[in-house]
Amino acid sequence: MFMKVVPSDLEIAQAHKMTPITEIAAKIGLGEDDIDLYGKYKARLIWMSCANLKTIPWAS
Repeated sequence: MFMKVVPSDLEIAQAHKMTPITEIAAKIGLGEDDIDLYGKYKARLIWMSCANLKTIPWAS
């Protein structure tokens, strides 16, 4: 019986290129004014900005 080696969380994270959060926000129709940036890859969503979206992209 062979055991499959599962990579650690760190190995998985290091194997991928991070996408800037502003690019991800733009894909769902949010601009820089709709998020509070905490660096290049992390942000807090301004909840009132969600009310302005016609549809919630991740809910469809």
